[in-house]
Parts: sequence; structure tokens; C-alpha cells
Amino acid sequence: MAAHSAASASGFIGRITATVNRGLVAASLDRDYIHKKEITDIKEKPTGTFDGIGKGFKSLGSSVASGIFGLVSKPIEGSKDGALGLVKGVGIGFAGLVTKPVTGVVDLVSKTT
Repeated sequence: MAAHSAASASGFIGRITATVNRGLVAASLDRDYIHKKEITDIKEKPTGTFDGIGKGFKSLGSSVASGIFGLVSKPIEGSKDGALGLVKGVGIGFAGLVTKPVTGVVDLVSKTT
């Protein structure tokens, strides 16, 4: 009974954090990141606790790197569309700098549970 209760609680926490993570990913405003994240989440389902921890840390690292890289790359991409595009790129870069690392942390919890 205790094992079933623990598994139930773990599954519940995993589903809640996965839902929160989807909202945070959408808040990044980066379409490329959103698409890549959806594909990765579908293809790389954890098969156990240690696999989940490994995939969670991998996701955390790539999310932090993407946030930092996006701070530079998104304004450059946006500047190709003029001044308004540059401003939009800066906004998306800063949104990603905040949301992507948080997404990585939530993903770590989600994949571990």
C-alpha cells in the first residue's frame, strides 16, 4: 500500500510539473525552442529514476544554454526585419533568458518524478 501511495504521489507531482513546464515553454515566445522542446519531450521519455535524472539534467543544461544563446541570437534575427524586429528580438531574448532556465529546473523535477 505504501509503495502504491508513493508511486501515486510521484506521478501526480510529475504531471503537475509537466503542465507547469508547458506553460513556461510557451512564455519563452521562442517558436524554435518550443518546437524543439515538444519533439524532445515526445522522443525522450524517461524509463526509470536514474534515466529521468540524467535526461532532466540534460534538459536543464540545454535550457540554460538556449536562454543565454537566445539573448544574443534573437535580436540579431529580429534586426533583419528592421528596428521593430530588433526590439521584438530583444524582448524574446530577455523572455527566454528568464523562462528557459526555469523551464529546465521544472523539467528536471518532472523527468525525475
